[in-house]
Amino acid sequence: MDGCAPDCPTEGPALPLADRLLLWAVRAWVIGLQRRLDVVEPTRSAFARYGVIDAVELVDGLMSVLACGAAQVLRVECVCHPRLSDDEARLLRAASLHQGNRGFEARFLLRAMLTAEASRDAGEILDRIGRVFAERGLHLSRCAADTERFVFGGDSEAMPHELRPTLH
Repeated sequence: MDGCAPDCPTEGPALPLADRLLLWAVRAWVIGLQRRLDVVEPTRSAFARYGVIDAVELVDGLMSVLACGAAQVLRVECVCHPRLSDDEARLLRAASLHQGNRGFEARFLLRAMLTAEASRDAGEILDRIGRVFAERGLHLSRCAADTERFVFGGDSEAMPHELRPTLH
Protein backbone atom coordinates (compact mmCIF):
# COMPACT_ATOMS: atom_id res chain seq x y z
CA MET A 1 0.00 0.00 0.00
CA ASP A 2 1.41 3.42 -0.89
CA GLY A 3 2.55 5.49 2.06
CA CYS A 4 2.53 2.48 4.32
CA ALA A 5 5.46 2.14 6.68
CA PRO A 6 7.20 -1.22 6.55
CA ASP A 7 6.86 -3.46 9.54
CA CYS A 8 10.27 -2.80 11.07
CA PRO A 9 12.78 -0.32 9.58
CA THR A 10 12.82 3.27 10.82
CA GLU A 11 15.86 4.63 8.98
CA GLY A 12 15.97 6.53 5.73
CA PRO A 13 12.88 6.94 3.58
CA ALA A 14 11.33 3.70 4.87
CA LEU A 15 9.34 5.61 7.48
CA PRO A 16 7.55 8.86 6.58
CA LEU A 17 8.64 12.09 8.27
CA ALA A 18 5.56 12.37 10.49
CA ASP A 19 6.07 8.83 11.78
CA ARG A 20 9.77 9.41 12.39
CA LEU A 21 9.05 12.64 14.27
CA LEU A 22 6.43 11.05 16.52
CA LEU A 23 8.59 7.96 17.07
CA TRP A 24 11.61 10.11 17.96
CA ALA A 25 9.54 12.06 20.50
CA VAL A 26 8.23 8.86 22.09
CA ARG A 27 11.72 7.41 22.34
CA ALA A 28 13.20 10.67 23.65
CA TRP A 29 10.50 10.83 26.33
CA VAL A 30 11.35 7.33 27.55
CA ILE A 31 15.08 8.11 27.61
CA GLY A 32 14.34 11.27 29.56
CA LEU A 33 12.29 9.32 32.07
CA GLN A 34 14.92 6.60 32.49
CA ARG A 35 17.85 9.01 32.80
CA ARG A 36 15.95 11.77 34.58
CA LEU A 37 16.60 14.24 31.78
CA ASP A 38 14.35 17.08 30.68
CA VAL A 39 13.58 16.36 27.03
CA VAL A 40 10.91 19.03 26.62
CA GLU A 41 13.24 21.60 25.06
CA PRO A 42 14.84 19.24 22.52
CA THR A 43 11.37 17.97 21.63
CA ARG A 44 10.02 21.50 21.37
CA SER A 45 12.94 22.44 19.11
CA ALA A 46 12.41 19.43 16.84
CA PHE A 47 8.66 19.98 16.63
CA ALA A 48 9.12 23.72 15.99
CA ARG A 49 11.15 22.89 12.86
CA TYR A 50 8.02 21.32 11.40
CA GLY A 51 5.47 23.75 12.83
CA VAL A 52 3.90 21.26 15.24
CA ILE A 53 5.05 22.75 18.53
CA ASP A 54 1.47 22.45 19.83
CA ALA A 55 1.95 18.68 19.85
CA VAL A 56 4.81 18.71 22.39
CA GLU A 57 2.56 18.75 25.46
CA LEU A 58 0.24 16.26 23.78
CA VAL A 59 3.09 13.78 23.34
CA ASP A 60 4.02 14.28 26.99
CA GLY A 61 0.42 13.55 27.98
CA LEU A 62 0.27 10.53 25.69
CA MET A 63 3.44 9.10 27.16
CA SER A 64 2.18 9.66 30.70
CA VAL A 65 -0.97 7.72 29.80
CA LEU A 66 1.13 4.92 28.26
CA ALA A 67 3.44 4.77 31.27
CA CYS A 68 0.58 4.58 33.77
CA GLY A 69 -1.90 2.55 31.75
CA ALA A 70 0.23 -0.14 30.14
CA ALA A 71 -1.17 -3.64 30.55
CA GLN A 72 2.38 -5.03 30.26
CA VAL A 73 5.90 -3.66 29.95
CA LEU A 74 6.08 -1.80 26.64
CA ARG A 75 9.19 -1.99 24.50
CA VAL A 76 10.42 1.41 23.36
CA GLU A 77 13.83 1.51 21.72
CA CYS A 78 16.61 4.12 21.86
CA VAL A 79 16.32 7.11 19.49
CA CYS A 80 19.21 5.73 17.41
CA HIS A 81 17.79 2.20 17.08
CA PRO A 82 17.16 1.40 13.40
CA ARG A 83 14.06 -0.77 13.83
CA LEU A 84 10.61 -0.49 15.34
CA SER A 85 9.57 -2.64 18.26
CA ASP A 86 6.15 -4.27 18.01
CA ASP A 87 4.80 -1.83 20.61
CA GLU A 88 6.16 1.18 18.71
CA ALA A 89 4.68 -0.12 15.46
CA ARG A 90 1.32 -0.63 17.15
CA LEU A 91 1.40 2.90 18.56
CA LEU A 92 2.27 4.43 15.18
CA ARG A 93 -0.51 2.44 13.48
CA ALA A 94 -2.97 3.62 16.12
CA ALA A 95 -1.82 7.22 15.63
CA SER A 96 -2.28 6.87 11.88
CA LEU A 97 -5.75 5.39 12.29
CA HIS A 98 -6.75 8.22 14.61
CA GLN A 99 -5.45 10.81 12.16
CA GLY A 100 -7.52 9.09 9.46
CA ASN A 101 -10.70 9.26 11.60
CA ARG A 102 -10.62 5.53 12.27
CA GLY A 103 -10.39 5.71 16.05
CA PHE A 104 -12.63 2.70 16.58
CA GLU A 105 -10.13 0.47 14.81
CA ALA A 106 -7.25 2.10 16.64
CA ARG A 107 -8.91 1.19 19.93
CA PHE A 108 -8.29 -2.50 19.20
CA LEU A 109 -4.59 -1.83 18.69
CA LEU A 110 -4.34 0.25 21.84
CA ARG A 111 -6.25 -2.31 23.91
CA ALA A 112 -3.59 -4.89 23.03
CA MET A 113 -1.16 -2.91 25.19
CA LEU A 114 -3.21 -0.62 27.47
CA THR A 115 -6.04 -0.85 29.96
CA ALA A 116 -9.49 0.16 28.73
CA GLU A 117 -9.32 3.58 30.39
CA ALA A 118 -5.80 4.25 29.15
CA SER A 119 -6.70 3.23 25.59
CA ARG A 120 -9.60 5.69 25.63
CA ASP A 121 -7.40 8.49 26.96
CA ALA A 122 -4.54 7.67 24.57
CA GLY A 123 -7.01 7.67 21.68
CA GLU A 124 -8.25 11.16 22.55
CA ILE A 125 -4.69 12.45 22.65
CA LEU A 126 -3.76 10.69 19.41
CA ASP A 127 -6.75 12.38 17.76
CA ARG A 128 -5.39 15.76 18.82
CA ILE A 129 -1.83 14.95 17.77
CA GLY A 130 -3.13 13.81 14.40
CA ARG A 131 -5.00 17.09 13.90
CA VAL A 132 -1.95 19.21 14.81
CA PHE A 133 0.23 17.20 12.43
CA ALA A 134 -2.36 17.33 9.62
CA GLU A 135 -2.72 21.11 9.94
CA ARG A 136 0.97 21.36 9.04
CA GLY A 137 0.80 18.80 6.25
CA LEU A 138 2.40 15.99 8.27
CA HIS A 139 0.49 12.81 7.52
CA LEU A 140 1.16 9.59 9.35
CA SER A 141 1.47 6.31 7.42
CA ARG A 142 -1.72 5.09 5.88
CA CYS A 143 -1.33 1.42 6.67
CA ALA A 144 -4.20 -0.98 6.53
CA ALA A 145 -4.36 -2.16 10.12
CA ASP A 146 -5.35 -5.77 10.48
CA THR A 147 -7.71 -5.12 13.37
CA GLU A 148 -9.92 -8.13 12.60
CA ARG A 149 -7.41 -10.40 14.29
CA PHE A 150 -8.13 -8.69 17.62
CA VAL A 151 -11.83 -9.39 17.20
CA PHE A 152 -11.68 -12.90 15.79
CA GLY A 153 -8.68 -14.12 17.77
CA GLY A 154 -6.16 -14.92 15.10
CA ASP A 155 -5.12 -14.30 11.56
CA SER A 156 -7.95 -12.58 9.70
CA GLU A 157 -6.79 -14.26 6.51
CA ALA A 158 -7.51 -17.69 8.03
CA MET A 159 -11.22 -17.13 7.51
CA PRO A 160 -12.35 -16.95 3.88
CA HIS A 161 -13.53 -13.45 2.99
CA GLU A 162 -17.06 -14.58 2.15
CA LEU A 163 -17.44 -16.18 5.59
CA ARG A 164 -16.23 -13.19 7.61
CA PRO A 165 -18.92 -11.41 9.58
CA THR A 166 -19.87 -8.04 8.14
CA LEU A 167 -21.97 -5.13 9.26
CA HIS A 168 -24.34 -3.38 6.89
